[in-house]
Amino acid sequence: MKSNIKKVTAKCCICNLDDTTPLATVRDHEYPDTTDDRFQFVQCNRCSLVYLDPRPDGSELDCIYPKNYYAFDTADSVASTGLLNVKSVSRIFEARRLKSLLSKEHPRLIETVFDIGCGDGYHLDIFKSALDGSVRTCGIEMSEKAAKSARSRGHEVECGLFEDFSTDRLMADLVFSSHVIEHVADPRLFLNKSKSLLNHDGIIVIDTPNVDGILRKLFGRHWGGWHTPRHWYLFNPRSISELATQCGLEVVRIDFLPINMYWVWGLHSVLFDRHRRLADKFFDPVGAEKSGISGIVLLAVFQVFELFLKLVTRSTSQMRIVIRPTTKFVEDVGRNT
Repeated sequence: MKSNIKKVTAKCCICNLDDTTPLATVRDHEYPDTTDDRFQFVQCNRCSLVYLDPRPDGSELDCIYPKNYYAFDTADSVASTGLLNVKSVSRIFEARRLKSLLSKEHPRLIETVFDIGCGDGYHLDIFKSALDGSVRTCGIEMSEKAAKSARSRGHEVECGLFEDFSTDRLMADLVFSSHVIEHVADPRLFLNKSKSLLNHDGIIVIDTPNVDGILRKLFGRHWGGWHTPRHWYLFNPRSISELATQCGLEVVRIDFLPINMYWVWGLHSVLFDRHRRLADKFFDPVGAEKSGISGIVLLAVFQVFELFLKLVTRSTSQMRIVIRPTTKFVEDVGRNT
């Protein structure tokens, strides 16, 4: 465990201001052997963006992303825990959601998908299946282990950071990222690079936490979406729409999806300081998705809670955002192709 890791100050990436209100002070309870430092989330008083200030320096990525980080799990390692697991069940529902979304937002043939932070190819597998196997599936992933697993299943995946990826190497009909934009140092760069990968009629689909969800207000500093210190920027519909506009993009659709793991992470945080053994036993923040039938039952209960809250509040702690370039950008790309 490290103390006093190297940090950098941050500003609102939308307003470039530091006029903020403190929201929560949190430490890492999910991977407590990373650092015992406490971090503060603040909210911009103008655009409502929430961000970590100060945040870990880029040189500390190996510290805050341990080797057992959940997103680095491969399909083989998860499957080895049992014949039935949470990922295998969630894949069925996710495939239906994405197929429905694409039929509405991109009814034309999708030839190339690029997944930012693709992990072991979980979503690339879904896209290949949903699009009848004819699609070219590409991505970038920071974990070599996960990238290797994705490549072994037929995907074109490079190991590295998206910030360093050369965007002149391919054009995509769909640029997808699931819970990545909140981790990056420069969300504006992230959106601009995503836009530069698009064909003239392409779309960007982003999954990211919704900091305005009722669960954040119920759990406060214990909210699972803080994911400290790995979440650096947290959006709501207003702030992500404003950032997209500044990048020559337009948010055309926002769906609110259940995210039952935030209940696990939140309840683990509630118990962690005084009852760590109970927290780890009943609400394992790392192993819940790999614990077979017991994990499925636990997350099914929280899924019901999520659906109830969505029915009552019409939102959840997770947004799926569909973004298109503005008309001018589409016309410019069309003239150059």
